[in-house]
Amino acid sequence: FLPWHLYMYFDFAGRNIANPARDFFDKPMLISNDPEFDGATPAVPDTRKQEIGHILAEANRHEDVGKRLAPYNVKYVLLAQEDDFDTYGYLDHQQDMRLEVQTASLKLYRNDAFREK
Repeated sequence: FLPWHLYMYFDFAGRNIANPARDFFDKPMLISNDPEFDGATPAVPDTRKQEIGHILAEANRHEDVGKRLAPYNVKYVLLAQEDDFDTYGYLDHQQDMRLEVQTASLKLYRNDAFREK
């Protein structure tokens, strides 16, 4: 789930809140666990989420983000058009991801590099 923030501004809430994606959608969601407060570390460290964060931080320099996310079992990327969503524009230029569905507030990308195990 993107934007990759644990806390962020959502229009429906009118303020910064904890990312509700895990509880809102009926599919498993990966969200950041980094509180992004100066000097604060995640309450529950998760190497996998840290690695995904690094992939996303460098994603605008690559065209194979799907391939990079596939080992983490990322079949879809859901982008909420909230907060700093415009920094994820690189998703529209990936060789291995395609836009499946777009609404006024969400974009769903399919990771073509994902393979069922």
